[in-house]
Amino acid sequence: MGLEDANMRLPLVEASTSCSHDYFSPLEVKEALGRQPSFAAPEWSTLRWTLFGAVAPGALFMRWLFQQTSLDQETSRIAWSHVGACSVWAIGAMFSLLAASGRNPGVVPSSRTLDEAPEVTSSSSRFRWRHVCVNGVVLKQRWCTTCRIWRPLRAKHCGRCDRCIFRFDHHCSWLGNCVGIGNYRSFLCLITASTLFFGHATVIVFRLLQDERAAFVSASEVQSWGEVISDVRSSHWGKVLWMVYSSMMFASLSVLLLYHSVIMSMNLTTNEHIRDWYLQRNPFSSACIGNYAHFLCRPYGSELDVTINEAGPRPRDPEQELPDDQKPDRNRALGEP
Repeated sequence: MGLEDANMRLPLVEASTSCSHDYFSPLEVKEALGRQPSFAAPEWSTLRWTLFGAVAPGALFMRWLFQQTSLDQETSRIAWSHVGACSVWAIGAMFSLLAASGRNPGVVPSSRTLDEAPEVTSSSSRFRWRHVCVNGVVLKQRWCTTCRIWRPLRAKHCGRCDRCIFRFDHHCSWLGNCVGIGNYRSFLCLITASTLFFGHATVIVFRLLQDERAAFVSASEVQSWGEVISDVRSSHWGKVLWMVYSSMMFASLSVLLLYHSVIMSMNLTTNEHIRDWYLQRNPFSSACIGNYAHFLCRPYGSELDVTINEAGPRPRDPEQELPDDQKPDRNRALGEP
């Protein structure tokens, strides 16, 4: 996807040359997002596969479920309770999908469209990076040559969207959008509601197949599992196919939900966890409950003790005294994006 396509989807926010923002403060991040559009157009070429592969089958299942429910049946109370619960999960998933795919993920204001961009004044300018000490941990902050800004902490330039994104998590092809500080909570609601929907749908169809198998065995007085399987395969193949599909979706989404629950407890994004940015200590992490509150209740983060080392030698590191074969990967230890 080229720059022209990205301009049609995500806003290209101009940074001011009168004052340089490093976006270390939550108020600065909130102000930067406050002057941007709240919603953006997703990438339809990838989002459509989500609609065809997940939304359409789910809608067909809900239509079938309503048809199977009748107030005249003896089990109508149980059936309507299942319909009500599945409807809640489905509606929650649909609203979350619209929010996660259509919300601005948090574009970092850039200077690419300005005639005068902030200059790189660091003595390490030819390397396009500088060292920043955050809560006692030295990190490497890079200069984004595309956006012509110092990339904010935890941000990353998405090559597909051609934007730097605040607290970049990953680019989700299923959403046709990046997942960042602006839509991460919507993304969590989406995978939670979808997990509940497909899990509940699997249980419903499994119980229906069990009841129909028992009725078939009682009516025909057969005991052979071969005859039962043959009947299910010929008369209920649609239910079996849906149960296999929904169980696979449930398993996949459960793993994804568990993964994000774990990395949130450590105050990590997917990008940071995969790249293993903080080899020694995560400067943004606190207690487990505090880390969850950081993502769910305080999306802009908290105040940090930040010192910029614009010039001069890198702060003393005890690892420099170690033998070469015992030194960790420097790029990983410094949190290089």
